[in-house]
Amino acid sequence: MAEQRRKFPREYKVEAVRRVVDGGETAVEVARSLGLEPNLLYGWVRQFKVEAKDAFRGNGKLTSQDEELRRLRRQLADVTEERDILKKRQKHIGTWRVRSMCLALNVSMSGYYVWWHRPTSVRAERDRTGFARHW
Repeated sequence: MAEQRRKFPREYKVEAVRRVVDGGETAVEVARSLGLEPNLLYGWVRQFKVEAKDAFRGNGKLTSQDEELRRLRRQLADVTEERDILKKRQKHIGTWRVRSMCLALNVSMSGYYVWWHRPTSVRAERDRTGFARHW
């Protein structure tokens, strides 16, 4: 049966790397004193030198730049959707989220649903079908 992989907290890794970088000890000496393989410690040092404050953030956690990029992409998508709503008001049914349309058009969601469920007026039906009486 395979040996379970050891996990080390961020603080432990940072302290081990600081001993190598700042303390004047060699990576082999630090690794031996901590019971680690030297290659593992070399990898930590390399990662720390590249990422500095964002090093050892853990699985699935984004760097601050990646978080900012994700936030800006979401914001761009929202603004683009709002622009499209304002450009193409007539063709909105089923294309955009109701919440986005209401925000773009400055209408409450409840007001939208009242309008949506209201029966069609005689004039609107006449305009839609093109049967207007001309006297």
